[in-house]
Amino acid sequence: MTRKGTNNKAFVPIVKDKLKQLLFVFSFKKYALRKHLIKAASPEEKLTVCNQILGVHQNSYEILTLIELLQEKKIAPEVLIEIGTANGGNNLLLASCFASVQMVIGIDLYVKNAAQLHFYLKGKQVHCIHASSYDVNTIQQVKRLTQGFKTGLIFVDGDHRYMGVKADFWGYKDMFGHNTCMAFHDIVPDNFLRYGEITPMWVGEVPKFWNELKQQADNTIEIIQHPQQNGLGIGVLLP
Repeated sequence: MTRKGTNNKAFVPIVKDKLKQLLFVFSFKKYALRKHLIKAASPEEKLTVCNQILGVHQNSYEILTLIELLQEKKIAPEVLIEIGTANGGNNLLLASCFASVQMVIGIDLYVKNAAQLHFYLKGKQVHCIHASSYDVNTIQQVKRLTQGFKTGLIFVDGDHRYMGVKADFWGYKDMFGHNTCMAFHDIVPDNFLRYGEITPMWVGEVPKFWNELKQQADNTIEIIQHPQQNGLGIGVLLP
């Protein structure tokens, strides 16, 4: 089965997003939500608010465990880069949970909710790049933006084809030298890969790439709620 996943660049989603951002300009509720997000003390509380604002397209256990893991290992990224932003909720959550983050970069063929990300991440530099993540020009643009920063977290959830996720890895793995932390979403085989059963869940060839990567590296950790779950899972390549 061949599937391309979410296509943010389709005409209808772009029109809907632009209308949504126009309405957002006149919203008064956004001020209260931003206040709630700032006041939220724990990652769990921030996740609740981010779900209200944009929706976080992640397994709650897995994304919260990732945050806890990075905090335990005292990884304090100055830059957050998310490849494949969906609605931007995961970008908002991660950026909100790490006070060390000064710059947030979202990369997708079309980054949805750009106005919302700028508003809710007030005080941080926010860049939304509407392009292929592994295009040479995109990688060069990110290098220029992040010049001078020493630590970064890169969350990869973009092109789920084998060559796509591999290109993202090679394009960004040394963005911050030895202080680069990468997380890969959808490392668990879905039910189609396991049983030939077609479901809405689709992980593409990310599990194949991840299995190759973890055999070559000794600094990987897997965050999986249940070993037999239908897709999802986060693989972490520590600095």
